[in-house]
Amino acid sequence: MPIRPNTRLLIVTRLGEIHIELHEHEKALQILQRELDAMVVQKGRPFRRLSMAMAEAYIGLGNLDAATLVLQQLTSVEPPELDDLNDQVLRMRRLILSARIEHERLRFDEALQIWQLTLQTMQQLSIFRSRHGWTAAIIYLSMAHAQIAMGDTASGRQSWDAAVEIAMSERFEYVFPVLATVWLQKVVGEIYQSQGWPLRVMLPGGKSDLTWL
Repeated sequence: MPIRPNTRLLIVTRLGEIHIELHEHEKALQILQRELDAMVVQKGRPFRRLSMAMAEAYIGLGNLDAATLVLQQLTSVEPPELDDLNDQVLRMRRLILSARIEHERLRFDEALQIWQLTLQTMQQLSIFRSRHGWTAAIIYLSMAHAQIAMGDTASGRQSWDAAVEIAMSERFEYVFPVLATVWLQKVVGEIYQSQGWPLRVMLPGGKSDLTWL
C-alpha cells in the first residue's frame, strides 16, 4: 500500500529534523530539498513543517540569509486563523526561528523585540499555551541572554527568574528541534558562565534533569 503524500512529507521532515539534532545539517538539507523540489503545491502544514526544518538546517550551517528567506516565504502561506493546535505550533515555531536568527546575528536588540513578540503571541494562543507552557521558559531565557549581552543585567535577571518559576512546574519537551537541546544549553550555559545563576530543567521520558548549579 503506497504512503499518502502528506504522510511521506511528515516522515521525511522528521528524518531531516533527526539529522539536524545530530548536527548533520548538510544531510538534512539534501533530504528536505529533494522532497521540496518534488512538491507541486507548496502550501499547507506539511509544506510549512518541511520548510521550517530547512530553515533550522540553514541556521545550523550559519547560512542565516537562506534561513531568513525561507521564513519570509512562509508568511504568505500561513493561515490567518489559528484555531488548530498544529497551526499554533507552526506559528510559534516560525517566530522562534526568526528570533534565533537575529540572536545568531548578534543583533540582540532586534532579537529581543522578536522574543517579546513571540511571548505576546503565545499568550494569545490558548491551546498552545496550555499544552506547551515550557516554551515560555525558553523564551524568557533567550530574552535574558539578549538583555545581558546588551548590558542590562537587571532586566536579564527578571527574565531569568520568570523562566526559573516556569521550569519548576513545566517539563521541557522536544516539540521543536534543537530548541530544548542545543539552543537551551547554549543560552543557559553562557549565562551561567557569566552570572552563575542556578537552573534546573525537567526533561521528558524519565531522563535526568539538566542542572546548572
